[in-house]
Amino acid sequence: MSESAHLKPSNHNFIVNTEALTDSMTLTIDASLLDVLEVDQSIQTPVVTVKDSNGINWSLECYPKGYGDGNDGHVSVFLQLGKAPLKIRAEFSISGTDYKKTLIEDCRKKGPRGFSQFIAHDQLRHIGGINNGYFVIECAVSFYITRAIETVVDSVKMEALPKPLHFFELMVLGTHIESDVDIVVGGEKIEAHRTFLGLISPVFYATFKHNTKESISGEYAIPDFGFTTVKRVIDMVYGRSTEDDLTASDIIDMATFADKYQINAVSYRLEKWLMDHIVSDNFCTIAQYSFNYYKTKVFEACVNHYRKNHFKISSTYGFVMMDADIVTAVLRSAFAPEHALMPNAV
Repeated sequence: MSESAHLKPSNHNFIVNTEALTDSMTLTIDASLLDVLEVDQSIQTPVVTVKDSNGINWSLECYPKGYGDGNDGHVSVFLQLGKAPLKIRAEFSISGTDYKKTLIEDCRKKGPRGFSQFIAHDQLRHIGGINNGYFVIECAVSFYITRAIETVVDSVKMEALPKPLHFFELMVLGTHIESDVDIVVGGEKIEAHRTFLGLISPVFYATFKHNTKESISGEYAIPDFGFTTVKRVIDMVYGRSTEDDLTASDIIDMATFADKYQINAVSYRLEKWLMDHIVSDNFCTIAQYSFNYYKTKVFEACVNHYRKNHFKISSTYGFVMMDADIVTAVLRSAFAPEHALMPNAV
């Protein structure tokens, strides 16, 4: 999309252009849940953001036993839309069959869009939708976005306002500002700037403000975190890219380091990542972190995920071996909230 600009009306026109952004996802469901779950109990995919969409996000939600009165015995499926207003075309289907239903809607509000009676249980079995004890819901969506494109109609060029600069850009691109401190981790060094570190962390600020050994030597030793973890956080605050394949454990190590040095912006960003990326495979890792470090919002996200996926999670080795206090807190929060043992917020 074009940047906002100061324009002379005589020199510019606007062309309204509608484009379709497509996305898809699948949800694999244990067929035993058709009988085990109650009406209004659901399973939901993680929320995803559509590429180049300016913030359109969505997820796929399924109620194996049905959603709402009169829908028992049917599979209910919904696209959970996180941004509106928006026009959509969604095609829901059963993998391995020709069965599908299409929804076209001009969505004025966020929320669920789909079918309360997507397919009856008997029909699902009859068409061969269940294979090896599972059935797979597929959803392909087109999001229709209208963009206003600015066009120049004569030789006068459009002068777009530049985006605001981030402070780390001024530090990195200011070639006259040399690094003046080395962060030392396990014999390896990371170059940095005292002023910048002091602005983002009160711990660093207090160290460099006074006549400490770190302030005198220009070296700041960090003995209780690994080099990779520290470098990832420093790269993050300096606007440098990190690896794309980080695990939940990697993110937790970074968040723990950011917490210790009170780099709150990083802590917030990393905790938000954990909340948005909870899956059955990393559930126990994130739940233990949120409980042990009193991360209430992250813990609540874990509880919500467990409530929807408890059959799968409860049978995993990690859950069985998890600390009993954490298991109890998760179970009570999920199914007996009046007796919840939530960690205190920090």
